[in-house]
Amino acid sequence: MSSSNNTTVKQVVENIKIGDSPSPSSSSSSSSSSNINVSSPSSLSSSASSSQPPPKDLTHRPAQELAATLIGTGIFTLVYGTVRYYRTLRDLQADKFRPNRGGVAMLTV
Repeated sequence: MSSSNNTTVKQVVENIKIGDSPSPSSSSSSSSSSNINVSSPSSLSSSASSSQPPPKDLTHRPAQELAATLIGTGIFTLVYGTVRYYRTLRDLQADKFRPNRGGVAMLTV
């Protein structure tokens, strides 16, 4: 390779790094050197990714599902506890309350 071809290739590579298009006036006397099309892998990947949306980050999905499950369980517990409290209060006032001795015994064992 001659030094003029090396210079032209270097200019093309520098122009690609900068983002400019290679200019035909900067090429030397050989016509084959003005038709050099050099593209780096990074410029190919950036042009392909600009046309498509970036991939979604899937690392937070299990955490969001876990958070939703825990919040749902907490809401259910609060609603169930409130209903049970007022039902027990009503049974106590009507003198119909019966303690659940079997359930308590099973939980303690």
